[in-house]
Amino acid sequence: MFEAIREWEAANPESAPTGQGEAILWALGKRDQAPISGRPSSGALPTLAEARAEIDAAERVPREGRVVPADGVISALNWLIGAKDGVPMPGRRSSTGWGHLVGGRGVILRTDAEINRVAELARAGLQSMPGEREKAWCSGTVAVCEWLLGHRSKSPVRNTPRPIHGPTGLNLGMEENAAEDVSRQLGRGRQHPPAYGDGVIWTIRWLRGQITVPPMNEQGQPTLSNR
Repeated sequence: MFEAIREWEAANPESAPTGQGEAILWALGKRDQAPISGRPSSGALPTLAEARAEIDAAERVPREGRVVPADGVISALNWLIGAKDGVPMPGRRSSTGWGHLVGGRGVILRTDAEINRVAELARAGLQSMPGEREKAWCSGTVAVCEWLLGHRSKSPVRNTPRPIHGPTGLNLGMEENAAEDVSRQLGRGRQHPPAYGDGVIWTIRWLRGQITVPPMNEQGQPTLSNR
């Protein structure tokens, strides 16, 4: 990640150094002072509490409608402490995604191993869950994971052929929109139970890093939403 940020800074010298780069250097112990507050670290590496304090300091920086280095500090530190999964690359969001920087691909920020693990838990849930809502959620999660991994030739809701190189960000967005209809039981969305749509939506958002909590926990239970 840091190498990718450094490459971006080299290509955009007018914007270097970035808040993302400085935050990561501080987190690695290569800066004596925090990037926004200037506070010295208490040890060789900043603590979780110090990282959160620096995020708070960065959030108080005046913006006046502009993107400032403090924004990069916030995104990098939130990513480093696991509060958010969005990849903290500077500049405009890449339409092709930054998944390759974190073991994923395209707009997918999860590794194949993570996706397979969630799929395994959801398949087990289909067999063990007592309620129909739980089973429907698991079914939606399985469908998305298998579609992403190439084990399913049709998309989970729209039932369209899988793109030859795998689902793109556009495909995922269209599938999520269709799953909204399932969740609300609108139009053709009635072909599946509401919880199936909720499972699809949650799984897609987790794959893209929009939420940090997977659709299945390690106890094999679905992360049922209150939609």
